[in-house]
Amino acid sequence: MPNTILTVNKEGIRTKYTKGKFIPWNEIAEIYIDKDSYKDRPVDVLAIKIRKEGEEVKNIKFPQPKTKIRGDYNVNFQYSNGKLEDAYKEIRDFYRNNIK
Repeated sequence: MPNTILTVNKEGIRTKYTKGKFIPWNEIAEIYIDKDSYKDRPVDVLAIKIRKEGEEVKNIKFPQPKTKIRGDYNVNFQYSNGKLEDAYKEIRDFYRNNIK
């Protein structure tokens, strides 16, 4: 599906911004909701932060919403019929039930 914003499975997470590739679970450090701006309008995005080189592999953190702490990938749901909070919760639940 070319217009899918987000795909989550055992391989990892693919977004429309990852050029068709999955980000493996073990490369992700944090997933959180971020307050961002798009064309000077406030917008909430799903932020995915990648683990730094040599950073110890531990469980992905799912912190409270942040402000202006850019993720490596920021998924904008503004033009989607999906809900950001639902996507966040589904990813967290999928990770806890299938990966961790």
